[in-house]
Amino acid sequence: MLSAWEFWTRLEILGWDPISGPRPFDGFKWYGSLHDYSRPRPEGDEDMDDESELLGPEGDLAPAMVSTIVPRICKLIDGGAFDPYSSKHVRSVIELSEQIEIYATDEKINFLLKTVMTQFRLAIDDAIEATRPYLEAGNSIKFDPEAVPARRRYLMKRYKLLSNLCRWRKHTGEKFGLGEIATRLV
Repeated sequence: MLSAWEFWTRLEILGWDPISGPRPFDGFKWYGSLHDYSRPRPEGDEDMDDESELLGPEGDLAPAMVSTIVPRICKLIDGGAFDPYSSKHVRSVIELSEQIEIYATDEKINFLLKTVMTQFRLAIDDAIEATRPYLEAGNSIKFDPEAVPARRRYLMKRYKLLSNLCRWRKHTGEKFGLGEIATRLV
């Protein structure tokens, strides 16, 4: 039954950016429709509370559908929707992962966590590669008066990356070697 709803779910989330425009899953029409479908009401029991409703024979389909859209979210993150330097993006992805933890399997959650960690790793690798030529040159570079403010801007950007990484690490723990990449950045 879930595959029949998948087309409508994908159609509704087509323009959704889970990082820039976070939205709870229960705010989507597909989620509400699957939730209502999963809890059929016996005839004559229209006054039944939502809390006491029984699940239909297929079970609860809404959380299962959330689990099927996790790969799409990961593709968006890999495609550049997530900026590890943005504290707003880190906050949004933490909220998103907390929502997904409620519904999805451990495999899907780990897939999302690893995808975000990969973006942090790529940003740190880029930062290290950007400084490599200057560290190898040593003292042969002439003094430039603009070097001091440029160094400050560079260090503030790395500090922002480190603080975002620490926020993500606080949320996920030591999964996927986050402590090791934080040490590399420092």
